Amino acid sequence: MEISRQDITIFVVDDEFIIRDSLSLLIESAGLKVKVYDSAITFLEQVEISQPGCLILDMRIPYMDGLELQDELAKRNSTMPIIFISGHANIQISS
Repeated sequence: MEISRQDITIFVVDDEFIIRDSLSLLIESAGLKVKVYDSAITFLEQVEISQPGCLILDMRIPYMDGLELQDELAKRNSTMPIIFISGHANIQISS
């Protein structure tokens, strides 16, 4: 089955409104569908992880951080690509 650009959704998970809003505007300006979530828990509750897309994920979000969400998606056999973002990154986080 071929997946078209219209079938793909970019999911953004970040607890900061300004980041979600900015990324949403940027992604939409590229002609892509975007959905935003303020927490990993909300994302897991509302998204069917088998649908085509990509996840832009903040490393530091309350309740379940980015790495914990990545682990949970792996447990659910998700193959969704993840792009991690952070305003607090360091060398140890990247390895």
